[in-house]
Amino acid sequence: MYASHRMGIIKPSPDFWVYILNQEQADPGAAFFTDDLEENTEAAEKLGIAVHLFTAAEGLAAVLNAGGYLLLSTS
Repeated sequence: MYASHRMGIIKPSPDFWVYILNQEQADPGAAFFTDDLEENTEAAEKLGIAVHLFTAAEGLAAVLNAGGYLLLSTS
């Protein structure tokens, strides 16, 4: 977990995501970010990160499932 107040980097600064990607040795295309503020999801998306603007848990679950990040049981 990365908390901006502990990192000293505030979203929507691109440095926020670049720092995390570097720490995790991850490519932006392999990352997923969700937030309830559009300015934050837009900033992450500009870096090539898959994003979801959070409005409800059901919508997030559907996006995670469709993207292969989360597999929900249908039984």
